[in-house]
Amino acid sequence: MLSLLFANSVVMAQKLSYCGVSGNGDYNLSKASSRDALGNINYYGKHPEDGYEYFKDGKLSVELDSMFTLMVMHSNTWSRTEVWIDWNADGDFKDKGEHVNTVGAKGQKNITPLETTIKVPKNAKTGQTRMRLQTIDAWTEYFAPCGEVWNSSTKDFDVDIR
Repeated sequence: MLSLLFANSVVMAQKLSYCGVSGNGDYNLSKASSRDALGNINYYGKHPEDGYEYFKDGKLSVELDSMFTLMVMHSNTWSRTEVWIDWNADGDFKDKGEHVNTVGAKGQKNITPLETTIKVPKNAKTGQTRMRLQTIDAWTEYFAPCGEVWNSSTKDFDVDIR
């Protein structure tokens, strides 16, 4: 009985609760895919009603100290995408190095598809964590992984680090 309770508490401890985020406007990530990972994502979607979607139909699987390519397509040419990965699996995107990249240039049109290479840190915590992709107006200065972000939509993806 004790081992069953312990096993259940371990499983529950691995479920992280991430901050909420919402957005509005016609800024959407219509496609996100990866390559060169152990397991790749392949997402297609429309702008979610409240500006947020948690994609659960696939998982990005990566190895410590490896690299993978992320490809994004925006619903329009006046967007860019901010990328966060919770490398230490502490349930937030605030730690140094967790804002991993900007896909698309600020202050100009961005014709998609666009690609970026992401390096998995050798000291990242193994196990399940999350990647957050936020598509925003290319001319805006403000973006944040949490809260209400005008002219944006945000998508979350599970990441398994091995």
